Amino acid sequence: MVALPAQANGEMRRPKASDQPSPLRAAQAISNLSGPSLPTSVANAVFQDIEARWSLDPTEMRVIQTKPKLWSDGCLGLAPPGEFCQEVLVMGWQVTVARRRQQWVYRSNNSGELVSWDQAGSRLDSLFTLQSQPIDTVQKPERFPKKVVFSAITHDGSLETQRETLLLKDGSILQRKDSQIPLTENQRIGEISPEAVKMFAALLKQQQFHQFDGLCYLGTDQPADASKTFFRSRKTTVCYTKPSSAQLPSALQTVIQAWTQLMP
Repeated sequence: MVALPAQANGEMRRPKASDQPSPLRAAQAISNLSGPSLPTSVANAVFQDIEARWSLDPTEMRVIQTKPKLWSDGCLGLAPPGEFCQEVLVMGWQVTVARRRQQWVYRSNNSGELVSWDQAGSRLDSLFTLQSQPIDTVQKPERFPKKVVFSAITHDGSLETQRETLLLKDGSILQRKDSQIPLTENQRIGEISPEAVKMFAALLKQQQFHQFDGLCYLGTDQPADASKTFFRSRKTTVCYTKPSSAQLPSALQTVIQAWTQLMP
């Protein structure tokens, strides 16, 4: 094993070809998985990082889940505090590796040249993901204009104070406080390219955003009328409370991160 410098939690690294585990070992570790085929180079990079961080034998590990992903930025959605990340969507993978009762979740680009340990994801995908409950039909927003691709609504539990941010098909980003006001009369706060709109729509599909329709995630000991954020696409509405955001399912967190990156 080639010794590597110690790294901070979640720090992104570029693996070296000289110290990667055997390609045969990586191929064996992913051979029994169904679904899209994980590149051996990505599996190698993940095993290498685990070996370097915890001095564990890669032969004791197995890949138990792989998911193609579209990450929200050049840091794979895991930017360290205060660090600038390139504002570009990155095609890649989410890889879950198991050893006995331990599990690690990793993010990578398509080639495995960039890998990053998702510390929160490793926790979320096992024991600490919040349980959801149905959205109260009284609180669920109804109107969704045809020109809108996605919107985020924040309001208190009584619905008396509300703010909505909307992404339109042409890339315009609007903000309004009253859903009855026509879109043309609302404040324009930014704009993204039509291509970026398409990439965001693709991310929603890739993360299976529709699976969260009608669900609401509340933090521990929070009342049903706590302040909430609603995320909406044409066929999906999901809500969560801000204190609970770190414990949301990883796919929903990815959508939140991508949406935040789009905001001016």
